[in-house]
Amino acid sequence: MPGLTDPIAVSAEKGKEWEYVSPSAMKFFNMHKKKGAFGFENCQAMATAIIENIEAENDTIERIELSQAGQGDPSKAGFFMNIFLKQQFIES
Repeated sequence: MPGLTDPIAVSAEKGKEWEYVSPSAMKFFNMHKKKGAFGFENCQAMATAIIENIEAENDTIERIELSQAGQGDPSKAGFFMNIFLKQQFIES
């Protein structure tokens, strides 16, 4: 997203299936909603675009899954990005 200067937030999540969680898509969408949210219709669309732009070939991330924050209509909800690390990265 050109023009985005806000820092990315990532937190360790012990005792979960994933290793890290990032609320940044939700934060960025809400912070920039009044200015058009970089052209994204909702938080889920923004989070999906972020995931699609992470290089598939990397030594660290196995996959990233979206998790809806709360119940209700997904088009109005926030989304966390749950980050799974590659086993070989963890072992090294």
